[in-house]
Amino acid sequence: MHMLRAFAAAHRNSPTLTGFADDLPCIAGRLMQREINAYKPRYKPARPYVAILGGAKGGRFFRVAQNLINRGVVDTIAFVGVVGNMILWAKALTSEKEIRNLFEEH
Repeated sequence: MHMLRAFAAAHRNSPTLTGFADDLPCIAGRLMQREINAYKPRYKPARPYVAILGGAKGGRFFRVAQNLINRGVVDTIAFVGVVGNMILWAKALTSEKEIRNLFEEH
């Protein structure tokens, strides 16, 4: 029997890891089990869950946001940086007072 101890090593294409898989039963060790369990909250986050997206490539971030919404991963998305400014500009909010009012409403 071959035991893979750590998640970080499990994906490596090394003969010491993959060479045994064809000939011996493989199991995950306790460290790998703890590492996998540590990721579980990412798949079912506490609600409400807010994603913060920002950057210069607006098209990509809108696709990511749409995917997160369609899959029910997030409840709210906050766009920041260039993307956030584009949204404010599209809503024709140009003054600091208008922007503050928008945040006070929500």
